[in-house]
Amino acid sequence: MPEGSGPPRYLLSIGGTAVGVYGLFLGGYLATLLSGIEPVECVMAGVPFTDVLGLMAHHHPPPEYLGILRDDTAAKAFRVVSPLEVSPVVERRAVFAGRADRFIPTAHAAALARVWPQSAVHWYSGGHIGYIWSREAKAFVTGFLQDALCSRGRS
Repeated sequence: MPEGSGPPRYLLSIGGTAVGVYGLFLGGYLATLLSGIEPVECVMAGVPFTDVLGLMAHHHPPPEYLGILRDDTAAKAFRVVSPLEVSPVVERRAVFAGRADRFIPTAHAAALARVWPQSAVHWYSGGHIGYIWSREAKAFVTGFLQDALCSRGRS
């Protein structure tokens, strides 16, 4: 798909004034990839993972799969879909994750924050879905999206 020809362009063509991307979990991973190809107003990656093979290995797969997950060929194949290898075309980026997440280790969001140095980052106290109960996380998400999408006279 050519740059800027997907859903964001369509939304703008039907009267949208600003388009942002907000993804959670797998959606957070996809949002980070989209940040390299779609010139949207903002990208919010919620509880994202950044290393598919590492995440799979984290969940104790059967021994017969460990060789595949640790193979250099697999690492090379998955590098092309690693958010850590994407050069964002979106200036306004944010990431949030739970400090006690045992499903997606905090190292994933921390690595993303390192390669997105100018991004807003929020760590909530809680696990994988703990953002649901975190007022601070909700305020972070709402504030970031309102600022990014409602700025410059947009509403």
